[in-house]
Amino acid sequence: MGGMRTGSWCAALVLLPALLAACGGAGADRPPHPGTAEPTPSAVSLEVLTQEVEAAGRRGLEGGGYVVDLDRSEGGGRRVEVDLVTHRLVATGAEDTVYLAAGKGRYSSVDRSERTRLALQYLGRPGARFTFSPDPRITIGPTISPSTAASQAYSPADAGPQDRRSWSGPARTVRPDGIVYTLRDDDSGATCAWHTDSPDPARGRLVRTTCEVGTGVEPAPTTWTYTTPVVALPDDASVVGFQEFFDATVAAELPDTLRHDARMFARAANRVAAKEHRSTRVADLEKLAEQSSEVAGRDLLRLRTTVDGQGTVHLTGRNPYTRETLECLVVLRGGKAVAGQVTVR
Repeated sequence: MGGMRTGSWCAALVLLPALLAACGGAGADRPPHPGTAEPTPSAVSLEVLTQEVEAAGRRGLEGGGYVVDLDRSEGGGRRVEVDLVTHRLVATGAEDTVYLAAGKGRYSSVDRSERTRLALQYLGRPGARFTFSPDPRITIGPTISPSTAASQAYSPADAGPQDRRSWSGPARTVRPDGIVYTLRDDDSGATCAWHTDSPDPARGRLVRTTCEVGTGVEPAPTTWTYTTPVVALPDDASVVGFQEFFDATVAAELPDTLRHDARMFARAANRVAAKEHRSTRVADLEKLAEQSSEVAGRDLLRLRTTVDGQGTVHLTGRNPYTRETLECLVVLRGGKAVAGQVTVR
């Protein structure tokens, strides 16, 4: 065995089990290093916990703005940037972007569907990316109002235990990097935690909220970063008014509207006849046409439903941008009312 003597080798074999046992025993029985010990939660009243969490939320807003990242299990995440100096907000998600400007209104991104493309062509604005709805009542402050922000997120000032829930087991865990406040929501079985960025309850800012297990609990996992983002509103060249865009989309949908109305008309007439165990008649079409509304909405499309002398139902509408009148017919065929195709009249 190389240069090792037989006596030395035998001694090593005898000592090896003892050495392994000694090392193993020391590793198993040695107490954990003080620096790695898990902090122990301490009991705290619900009132005190709520006050400290709310104070931590307000404290972070003193810098003039924040960014909130919301992670939802369904529908993807959402990011909201809030500038408390200029009182502007931008919320971005997987499918849309919304800007809010205090005292001014709301900008909403438009989708890139065929209907939208056609509507923007009607308006001569094919490059537009946002609609604008004026609303001088909008305010951007320390809190976010779900009814106006459309951000689907909380501001840190809004976060914290909510009185309407059945909270239990309030606890405070002080860590080197901050404090974690925990509560159990007895309504859903979830455990919620509020995290701050300082072990000092008088200095920490609320940076994260999480809820685990349970369902239907708000807020969703949320993280706040305190900064003052620069929220630049969309430029005029990329914006169209909401009402004019809405009218243009209604016009773009005119063929689908007529097709749908004709099918519904035919089904209604056939249903009346079926209840009386007979074929559909011209009289059924005429009666139904009389009951139908001849003018829809603001009469933008001039929608009309009429019956001619041959018993054919004419559903018509006019596109105010192309000035074309479109038509879809409902005729009797084999004792049934049948809707036809949309054509230019």
